[in-house]
Amino acid sequence: MTGTVSELVQHLIAISERHGNHEGLPAGYHGALAAFWAGDLDGVLAVEQSSFANPWTREMYAWELQNPSVCHIYVLRIPDCAVAGFAAFWLVFDEIHINNIALRPEHRGLGMGTALMRHVLAEGLRLGAARATLEVRASNVGAIRLY
Repeated sequence: MTGTVSELVQHLIAISERHGNHEGLPAGYHGALAAFWAGDLDGVLAVEQSSFANPWTREMYAWELQNPSVCHIYVLRIPDCAVAGFAAFWLVFDEIHINNIALRPEHRGLGMGTALMRHVLAEGLRLGAARATLEVRASNVGAIRLY
C-alpha cells in the first residue's frame, strides 16, 4: 500500500467503518488504543516474545523511551488483556517510521492490527507527518496481508 499518510488513514478509516466499532476495533470488541506508560513494558515485551524471532529487549525499549519527541508507542488494551498488542514508531521531521507492530497470537487475524495501524497513522498525521515507512519480511504473510 502506498500513498500519503492522509490517504492511508482515510483508507483504514473506511475499512474500520465497514467492519468495526467507533474505536476502530472489530465489531464485538471493546477496548482502547492508548499511549504507552511504564507499566505497559512487561506486556509489550510479552507480545514481542510471541511475535518476533529477534524481539527487542527491555534495554532497547529503555533506550527508545529516553527520546519521547521521536519515539512513540501505543498499546491496544482490551478487557481481558492489558496489552493485546502495540505499535512503535519514530517521528523524524515529516515522516514516521513504524518500527514494530504486533499482536498476541490469539488476537491476530481479527482486525485489531488494522485498528493499531489506523491509530498510528492518524497520530503521525496529527504530529505533522506526510509520509510513513514500514519494512516487512517477504515471508511475513500476515503482515503483508495487513499492510
